[in-house]
Amino acid sequence: MTPPSGIIHSSQYYVENTNILCTSIKSAEGSYRITDYAPRFEQYEPYYKPLILIRKIELISGHPKVRVECHPKYHFGKSSFQKNRGSNHIQFEWSDVKMRLVTNMPTSHSSTIWPI
Repeated sequence: MTPPSGIIHSSQYYVENTNILCTSIKSAEGSYRITDYAPRFEQYEPYYKPLILIRKIELISGHPKVRVECHPKYHFGKSSFQKNRGSNHIQFEWSDVKMRLVTNMPTSHSSTIWPI
């Protein structure tokens, strides 16, 4: 998720004692924060560790725009997935491997510039 005008400054940090990674990005149009985490919680005795990554984008200042791209690869970058679009998701498939990107952004374009 990069600004089309380029990055002026960026920094990263983990929220103390968590697996939550925060990335702050400043561009000519403004700044925003990307927060990434993989949920982990106790449920029915063992810890529940779903195979999911959650990403949240928050406005810090100005009117920044971001370029959103998702091009997962398989076999150490040698194979690409077939994309199938749904109303709020993109399904990536390769052989018996399936992944889904769920979003509240329109999925009509694979690479689009969006205001935050």
